[in-house]
Amino acid sequence: MEHYYVYAYLRENLTPYYIGKGKNKRAWTKCKGEVFPPQDKSFIKIIAHNLSEKEAFLLEIKLISLYGRKDLSTGILRNKSEGGEGTRKPHNKIAWNKGLTKDDPRIQQHATKVSKSLKGKTKDYKVWNSGKSNTFAKGTCWYNNGMIELMSKSCPDGFIKGRLKK
Repeated sequence: MEHYYVYAYLRENLTPYYIGKGKNKRAWTKCKGEVFPPQDKSFIKIIAHNLSEKEAFLLEIKLISLYGRKDLSTGILRNKSEGGEGTRKPHNKIAWNKGLTKDDPRIQQHATKVSKSLKGKTKDYKVWNSGKSNTFAKGTCWYNNGMIELMSKSCPDGFIKGRLKK
C-alpha cells in the first residue's frame, strides 16, 4: 500500500484555502507556486491518509470541486487546477516531430534549416551569451591545485596551469 494523503491548509476561521495530495513531508514544505503552508502548523489538516495515489487524486479532485476555486469565482480555494495531476500533469503540447523517423522529409528540412542557421558560427562565449563579451575571461587561464580549479589572470600560490583531469 502506498502512503499518500490528502491535506488542507486552513485559514484562522478553519475554512480551507488549499487542498492537496501528498506523500512524506509534502504538506509541511513550500513548493513552487503562490500557495504557502500556514506558519502555524496546527492549521494543516490531514483529511485522509494511507491512500493509494489514485485514491488520493480522486479525493483531492472531489474536495476541490466541493469547495470551489477563487480563480474561477466558484469558491474559496486558491488551487490553480481541479486537482488530480500533481507533478504528473500531462503536457497538452505534442512535439512536432513525435512519431517521425529520421528519413521523413520534414525532419530532413528541419535539419537543413538548423544547419544553415548555424553556418559560420563558432562556439565561443559571444555566440552563447547573446553577443555580450566576457571582459573577465579575456587574458585569463585555468589553474588548479589538484582539488579546486579557478580561472585567473595570474597563477595563484600552490596552483599549476591547466584544468583538472576528469
